[in-house]
Amino acid sequence: MTHGQAFSCPLFYERRFFIMTYPEAVEFMQSTRFLGSVPGLSRLQALLARLGNPERQCRFIHVAGTNGKGSVCKMLSSVLCQAGYRTGLYTSPYLHSVREQIQVNGKEIDREAYIRLAEKLAGCGLNKDALPTEFELNTALAFLYFAEQKCEVVVLEAGMGGALDATNVIPAPMVAVLTPISRDHTSFLGETLGQIAAQKAGIIKPGCRVISAPQDEAVQHEIEAACQAQNAPCTTTTPSLLNRKNFSLSGQRFYYGLQGPYFLPLLGRHQLENAALVLQTVLCLKEMGFRIPDQSVTAGLAEAHWPARLEILGRPPLFILDGAHNTAGMQSAIACLKELCPDRSFVFLTGVMRDKPYEQMFSEMAPLAAQFIGVQPENPRALPLSEMEQALLQTGRPAMVCDTVQEGVKAAIQAAKEHNAGVCAIGSLYMADDVRKAALPLL
Repeated sequence: MTHGQAFSCPLFYERRFFIMTYPEAVEFMQSTRFLGSVPGLSRLQALLARLGNPERQCRFIHVAGTNGKGSVCKMLSSVLCQAGYRTGLYTSPYLHSVREQIQVNGKEIDREAYIRLAEKLAGCGLNKDALPTEFELNTALAFLYFAEQKCEVVVLEAGMGGALDATNVIPAPMVAVLTPISRDHTSFLGETLGQIAAQKAGIIKPGCRVISAPQDEAVQHEIEAACQAQNAPCTTTTPSLLNRKNFSLSGQRFYYGLQGPYFLPLLGRHQLENAALVLQTVLCLKEMGFRIPDQSVTAGLAEAHWPARLEILGRPPLFILDGAHNTAGMQSAIACLKELCPDRSFVFLTGVMRDKPYEQMFSEMAPLAAQFIGVQPENPRALPLSEMEQALLQTGRPAMVCDTVQEGVKAAIQAAKEHNAGVCAIGSLYMADDVRKAALPLL
């Protein structure tokens, strides 16, 4: 096979050895994107068996839920790195590079390792009758890398589910962490909160420890049932113990009970609740024998930067980028904007997926909206501009659409100057990188 040759999945059924360039490696890893999301564990289990089951060489903290998973994972990874543990981190989706999803000690997998492991996957013989999805291929590559790097602990973010999520091929994790669970991905996880919670609670395995955020009654019922069935002790965080001393656009300082003070650069009350999950998990790890000094916790939280989570790209005008993509996430983001900027309106630059409750999301944004500007992210699930414009106008606020994210950013900045407002780009992580690239040169 020569460099530059276009990849087609059938090529990988019979051949065993490959030399790839980096673009070819990425193309191979994305070659089954057409399958979309396919719940189930059997395809990845079969692939990992052919690879020698690298997932069995690591210890895991498994994080599932609806909102806050990535932030919790980042904070946990940062704390463990500060404590001196060789720490793997697996998150999704990516914003800029596919490699940012797979990190060891805060550094993403380098190109050479990514190519080498993609070649290994290509050469192990994919089953054409049960092709692994893109997410499953990526998860397999991550497990190979973490095993190769001899990670002492891996912080693993579940994709969209739990029980049937590809990440759930791992043995029982040391700790299963459940962030707030709400309605999302209903076509895959179920229509009711109880059904969704049952899927998320599927990461709970025999004998593991469970740390959960406070949950809706129906969600709590499913978590308790799973814990009882798996003999897994559960601890629920106590938000009333959070004592925020001060906050600004730079971050927030807080205590959790008698623990602290801590500084967290991530914005919003919801991030303090995520931090409570992290602190409770740290206490659990200490009980298991992990040595995590208080100063490591303090430093880890202070270093926990996470892009596109109420991220300030610049000012003036104040330009905030956030990846909220469901109703609960939008409610948290809007509450933060109200708290941080009580007298400010915003031009909302928004693009959403058509399978999300976008009308509810727009309704949450409307009270703060000086104007809406709609764009269509580069994703086949994105809501078309014609439907976007119609839905935005239903809010009663001024609205327009732009053909590209780049045009939308320019229009949003200009509108913010006219309205003496800020800009908030929000609605989908799939447009975050394009927004950043377009906005930074203008701010």
